[in-house]
Amino acid sequence: MVVQRGSTLSIGRFVFVASAGFCGIIQRVATRVEYMKRVGEALYPGLRAEGFSGSGETLRKRLGEVVQVVNVQGGSAADRCYVNLGIHLSFLPEVGSTSREGCNPKTVKPSQCVIQSRLKPPAEFQFGFPYGATAAETKRSVEALVAAWRDQSPAFFRQLSAFPEDFLRITPEDVRQGASPLGALHCARIAFHLGDITAARAFAQVGYDLVTAKSGERSAVYFKRILDNPNPPAYWTGWCPSAE
Repeated sequence: MVVQRGSTLSIGRFVFVASAGFCGIIQRVATRVEYMKRVGEALYPGLRAEGFSGSGETLRKRLGEVVQVVNVQGGSAADRCYVNLGIHLSFLPEVGSTSREGCNPKTVKPSQCVIQSRLKPPAEFQFGFPYGATAAETKRSVEALVAAWRDQSPAFFRQLSAFPEDFLRITPEDVRQGASPLGALHCARIAFHLGDITAARAFAQVGYDLVTAKSGERSAVYFKRILDNPNPPAYWTGWCPSAE
């Protein structure tokens, strides 16, 4: 859709005169819509063949308790997109949520998953996959996006695709080396779900050590509840250490 400056645009019973800025917005929206259509045609059939389902810009796949998520996100500058990946467990609340219930596997987004990543584009694109100014540029970008998916997504999703086997390989020392208080909290929750109180406390100890080393006394309270109480009433809290 191309709207020329100075032309009129009718929406219902209203008629607008298109300014230069408005024309640019309309053109960017049209470019994004066309690009996403091309991505859908090139990428989604393969995703569905792999077991992903859904509509719009986010597709999901269930493997027992494991939820795998793929999202094609339009950039804020309206000139490129990103492909976000996520792995979550259905019994865990969404990251950042204050709920004590498990996530909704049909609506969870990559940004709400315990494991997150993003496809890396070719060096020529620097960051994201550009919509392109010409049909040839759009075609090249979409092909690069599909190639990135084929090259990068299998290793990402394979690392934690079986529950509980793959998750049991994560040790407190792994979390300590990664310096991730949030990871420690997730692992403690998983251990609780599996009934392993000893492991839950070991992960909680790592989280407690990490946050206190950063003077995060307020955050340390959540780990203390796990360490001091075998059935902590607030262990499902939505606290997010990364926000400290």
